[in-house]
Amino acid sequence: MVEAPDWEADDLIAAYARAAVRAGGEALIISSDKDLMQLIGPHIQLLDPIKEKPIGREAVIEKFGVPPEKMIDLQALMGDSTDNVPGVPGIGPKGAAQLLAEYGDLEAVLAAAPAMKPSKRRDALLAHAETARLSRALVTLRDDAPLPLPLEALTLREPDPAALRAWLTAQGFRSILHRLGLEGDATHRPAEKKEAKREGPGEEPEEPEEKENTGRGERAAPRQRRPPRARRGLCHDPR
Repeated sequence: MVEAPDWEADDLIAAYARAAVRAGGEALIISSDKDLMQLIGPHIQLLDPIKEKPIGREAVIEKFGVPPEKMIDLQALMGDSTDNVPGVPGIGPKGAAQLLAEYGDLEAVLAAAPAMKPSKRRDALLAHAETARLSRALVTLRDDAPLPLPLEALTLREPDPAALRAWLTAQGFRSILHRLGLEGDATHRPAEKKEAKREGPGEEPEEPEEKENTGRGERAAPRQRRPPRARRGLCHDPR
């Protein structure tokens, strides 16, 4: 795990991605977060972990109507309540994309607002211009963040089984532990439940034998078999 005090995780991701490109490599970010789409370029891509599909330039344009380099301005206009980014009230993704397609960038949109036709959108842009600028600063990733570990320390290598087992156990990733064969000692494994013997269709469960006291010790009394019960076939419930 890589972390740095007073820095957001997205900033560290941006910094490492840029560092990888400067070193002559490529970066694949496992995320579908729109906040990271501003990083997408010739050597940086996202990978949707759920759909397992790459997210490149064309995918961003298809979803938001703007290329990756304009995602910052789009988010500045539309805002994001989950990240406390205010944006401009009344402007959503489609409206923001239309403004950027017509005027170019955020500053051009704000400069053109006074000459726009009277509308709620025009009034909102005039009243919340500084809020839009603040929102832009909030969504801009700091790719100049310090790297807690040098890039060379993050090269792919075999994991330490003990450390990996401890971390997966602490996080509760039991299925991954099983898949990697890192469950540990048998004493730490959950006890397996014995599955009860299943009876076939139409069969009665076996009953325990009754004991008969003969005075010379107990012996097993013969079981009385019940008459066979008619088997019922499968039926379809019209409900």
